[in-house]
Amino acid sequence: MDNAKYENEIDLELALQKAEGGESIDHTIVVPKQPPRLFRRGSSDISETTYEEDEVIDLVTMLCQTKAANIMVEAINSNPRGNGEPVISLIKEALKGGMHVVSANKTPLAHCDDINFQEVYWELQELAAQNSVKYLHESAVMDGGK
Repeated sequence: MDNAKYENEIDLELALQKAEGGESIDHTIVVPKQPPRLFRRGSSDISETTYEEDEVIDLVTMLCQTKAANIMVEAINSNPRGNGEPVISLIKEALKGGMHVVSANKTPLAHCDDINFQEVYWELQELAAQNSVKYLHESAVMDGGK
C-alpha cells in the first residue's frame, strides 16, 4: 500500500478564513502535506511548520462559536513532566465551547494544577458536564508515542 497518498494536513489559515467568513469547514481545508517550513511572524526563515499556541486555540474558539465542529480529536505530543500545555488549554477551550473531546494524551489525565493540586482530569470532566459534552480518553491507555 502506498502510504504517501495519505499524507495530508489541515490548512489552518484556510480553516480560520472560512470560519471568519461564515463558511462551512469542510474537506477543502485538508491539503497535501507541504515540505516542512518554519512559520514565524515577521520572519523569512524556512525549515519547519509550526503554529503559535494562541493560533490553534483561536481556531478551536472559532469552530465552537460558529458551531462548525462539535468534536475535537486531540493527539498532540506533550511533556508529561512539564506543565501540560498547550494540550490542557486546548481541551479546556473546546469543552467550554461545547465541543466533545477525544484525547490520546496522558498528560491531562495525570497532571495536577499548581494552585490547589487537584488532578486536571477532574476539572476537565467537570467542564464537560457543565457544557453537556464528553471528555473521552480511552486511547490514552496506550498511544504508542515515540
